[in-house]
Amino acid sequence: MFRAARTLGDVWLQLNQISAEEAVAYWMAKTPYLDVDVARVDAEIYLRRPPGYGLGYTIGSFQMYKLLGERKRQLGEEFVLRDFHDQFMAAGGLPIALIRYDMTGLDDEVRQFFDRTPLSAIIGD
Repeated sequence: MFRAARTLGDVWLQLNQISAEEAVAYWMAKTPYLDVDVARVDAEIYLRRPPGYGLGYTIGSFQMYKLLGERKRQLGEEFVLRDFHDQFMAAGGLPIALIRYDMTGLDDEVRQFFDRTPLSAIIGD
């Protein structure tokens, strides 16, 4: 719940639509058992980070669950959660799309890295 609420708070904070105190109040109202100090620290962090910092947590979570499901489907009964986590963590700080390719062999997301219009073609040389 906090991750979803945090995403909205991050966007609203960056757009100057709410204050840090209002973000904390929103998060406290939407997230059961959230410690007010945790909410306050997160609001302060988001104000010091680039826009989308909180959104990155949500996107990463979706990507992680997608990879987890794909790997479980590939391995079936041989899937071991501990092995999945060990392999994922051993990959280091790579984008999840690259870790996904390494773990599953699926390259559809990696190919998107290269299927882009060069910036120079968009803005001119």
